[in-house]
Order: sequence, then structure tokens, then C-alpha cells
Amino acid sequence: MTARRRRTLVALVLVAAVCLVVWAAGLPSVRGIDAYWADDSAPVTRAGVEFRGDTAAVTITPATDGRVSVRATGRYSGSRPRVSVTEDRNRMLVIVECFAEPTRLCELEAEVRMPPQLSLLATTRGGPMRVEGLTAPVILNSESAPVVASSLSGAVQVRTMSGPFTAERLHSSRVAVRSDSGAVTAQFNRAPSSLSVATGQVPVRMIIPRADGGYRLSIDSGGAPNSVALTEQPDSPRRIAVRTTGGEVLLQPATG
Repeated sequence: MTARRRRTLVALVLVAAVCLVVWAAGLPSVRGIDAYWADDSAPVTRAGVEFRGDTAAVTITPATDGRVSVRATGRYSGSRPRVSVTEDRNRMLVIVECFAEPTRLCELEAEVRMPPQLSLLATTRGGPMRVEGLTAPVILNSESAPVVASSLSGAVQVRTMSGPFTAERLHSSRVAVRSDSGAVTAQFNRAPSSLSVATGQVPVRMIIPRADGGYRLSIDSGGAPNSVALTEQPDSPRRIAVRTTGGEVLLQPATG
């Protein structure tokens, strides 16, 4: 290699290094967050949770102190994530905002605690959501994030676009799930009186206890295979309706 070519190569390396340093210096510093917000919930009868962001996760669990609260942990750069607990008429509203951009970091995990007897309306965009142990009716909405419901005993309504829905140990009498393209998996500990599921070309798999008098069944898998091992009784007060546009349907009785 000639001296001239060596000088040119060194110059290019130096320019690249300077550009890297300048780019790195332009990035906002990363900071941690570990904070707690709470408010009394005595005068309210319902709670709302709005989770705005694609890189955050939320868990909603029962509270033992009668308050609605949220603890958020994570890290961010740039603007601090927004977390608040406020009273709105007879509803306690929890808002969590955490947005990531090409040069902005936001990774957040939030745990919301609320009295289990409060009805809940929870909405998430891209962050996963888990709701467990509540006894009042719940409405769960998601765009693309997975939703998990565990040990619920009130009525359950779920609306997702592409996010899957999973239910564990449900005691709910009435359950309605609608999803554009998210798979549905559910396991019931108690026989439901009304269960409806509608989704696209994705599987629906459920384990349901046997019921005295069986179930009134309406199953349409859009031509896809289905396997239903529950006792069908056309005049049963218990109704199960499942409709997909090509997704496999599997309904099995609980054992034990």
C-alpha cells in the first residue's frame, strides 16, 4: 500500500470515528424509573386503565388496601413516561404512557392494583396485558398485544385485533371474545352459561367443565377441522357459540 493510500485510509477511519462520537453524543441519556402512584378509591365503583405504548407491559391484580395504585419500573431516555391515577366522576382512571422512537428508549413494566369488586375497562395498544383475580365485570381491549386473563369470576368481554387471548382458571359465567386474527385459548374452572368466540383464520382451543344438561352448541369453523367433545343438548340454557373464518376449533371437557 502506498503512503498516499495509507493516509487516505487513516483519514476515512478518523472521519467515521468522529461521526460515531457525534451521533452517540446526540443520544439522550438513559434513566431508570421506579415510582408509585396511588389514590383512594372509596367513592368509585369502576376503574379504567389506558396503556399507551408499544414497549411496555401491564399487570392488573387485586388490591388489599382498598386503593387503586400503580407501580412502574423500567428505563427511558428523553421525555419521562407518564403515569397517573386520577378520579374521573365515579371512575378511577390509570394512564400509563411509554413510547419508543428510533432515538428514544422507553421500556416499562407497570403493575396496577385495584379493589377486586370494581368493574374494569382496560385498553392496551402494543404492550402485553395480564389481568388476574378480579371478581367484577371486565372489558379488555387490545390492538396487537397479547392479553391474558387469569382467575376471573365476573363477566368478561375481550376485543383484540391481532393479539392472542389466553384465559386461565376462569370462573366467569358469561364470556365474549372477538378477535380479527388473534388465536383464542381458554380454560374454565366452572361451566359458563354463555360463551361466544369469533375470530379469523386462527385456532380456538378451550377446556370446559361438563355441565348437567349439556350445552347448546353453535360451531362454525369455516371449513377448517373441528373437534367438539362436549355433550350437546339443543334446549340447554347454557350456550356456546364459536365462529372462525377458517381456524381450527377444539373444545374439550375438563378432567378431574
